[in-house]
Amino acid sequence: MTSGPDLPRWGIALQAWRVLIENSGAALRVAVLPFLMLLAMHRLIDVAEPAGSQVFGWALLNVVIFPIPAALLLVPWYRLILSAQRPDLADRPARWWYVAFMIRTLWLELMLFAFQTPALVAVIMATQNGDTPDPELVQLARLLFFLALAPGFYLYGRAGLSLPAAAGGDNNSYGRSWRMTGGAGWRIAGIVFVMWFSFYIIGGIVSGATAEGAPPGILVSALSAAIDVVRELAMAAALALVYLHYGKPPVADVFS
Repeated sequence: MTSGPDLPRWGIALQAWRVLIENSGAALRVAVLPFLMLLAMHRLIDVAEPAGSQVFGWALLNVVIFPIPAALLLVPWYRLILSAQRPDLADRPARWWYVAFMIRTLWLELMLFAFQTPALVAVIMATQNGDTPDPELVQLARLLFFLALAPGFYLYGRAGLSLPAAAGGDNNSYGRSWRMTGGAGWRIAGIVFVMWFSFYIIGGIVSGATAEGAPPGILVSALSAAIDVVRELAMAAALALVYLHYGKPPVADVFS
């Protein structure tokens, strides 16, 4: 199975937003428990206030725990989207597929974490000598962070179709995903980047606003968790549509 050059990048990105908006009620229903779990994770980190080398450990812990709320949120969400082509997926999935989804998510998140490790190390170095970060190291951390996005998103896009496959009870091997996306890796990486960057901007705006207003910590954590939930739903919608693109009918007809 090969993708060919016909993957509509902007069409899928816009369609993903349409899917999220039109199914916002269903999204809200599956998001309650994952939101609370993500809220607890954010509050735990805020209360712990890790510093220095502790930042690395807490970041890794977050990566390891994240697949649990991700599976609770995204398995039913993927199945809802895929059920447009496969009505049988509207039924509740077997518990095994949640486990398979968590495993696939964990390895993908660890891969992204590995790419971001140099930037994280630079952040730790920038803040280890007091309350005032070293501006040069901060700039280096930002540079390393953005340099890691291209290869990280490329590999994530090539292997990421294992996630909708796992949610749908299909062959969810990374190898199958890699074969399906042959020739379209950078196109999928572009879709992932467009969806991710929207929430990067939103997160930056929220961080700036909350820093000025100094709201209660629980509110900041709640906003961060809400952004996490919507980001994951939007990016999953895009990956699901890419997955559907390699079946028939074409993605433009799936929700027509």
